[in-house]
Amino acid sequence: MPTSRERLVRGLTHTNCDSLAVKSRTNHYQGSDDALADRQGSLACFGRLTVDQSEYVELAGVDHYMMHGERRAEVFDLVSEFQDRMA
Repeated sequence: MPTSRERLVRGLTHTNCDSLAVKSRTNHYQGSDDALADRQGSLACFGRLTVDQSEYVELAGVDHYMMHGERRAEVFDLVSEFQDRMA
């Protein structure tokens, strides 16, 4: 059985992660305090996905490195729940 990471990136064909190249279900996260990837750009990228099973999650008060911050357990739980729903 593939790992969560393998399931997330299985459909990628470009190293720049062009949204049109994504062929597998996708859970896109955006932190409201993200100084590297702005909300407008993240929504535009998500909007170009052609995969039916995709979700956009915006987390208030977290930055670009949410998986390393104080709320990382919440991020991990959200990823796990998404993977369980899509399995």
